[in-house]
Amino acid sequence: SDQNDLYFYNSGGTDYLASPDRLDGYNRKSRFNKLSLKGSLAEIRSRVSTVTEVPKADRISVKVGDWIHVRTADNRNGLLHVVGFAGEGKSRGMRLEIAFCPAENEMIF
Repeated sequence: SDQNDLYFYNSGGTDYLASPDRLDGYNRKSRFNKLSLKGSLAEIRSRVSTVTEVPKADRISVKVGDWIHVRTADNRNGLLHVVGFAGEGKSRGMRLEIAFCPAENEMIF
């Protein structure tokens, strides 16, 4: 759908989160940045103010435990925690924990 802010796929054994505009230039444009922060959401929330890099990648490889900063087409920020993967091939799926900030251009979680 043209309202999705991200999609997941696996290619060559690597798992990715990507922006829908990679599928069709008319879809929503999200950008991603893998954070070097580790820990629980409570721990990440206390350190997220140190994140200064604006997400620029239209896709990003992900592994269990990664924290991803996503900026949506309408300049909303989210934190995605990769919790796990299941399945193979077209049935492969990803489990995420998501924290989303509804205020434009803010990083309040």
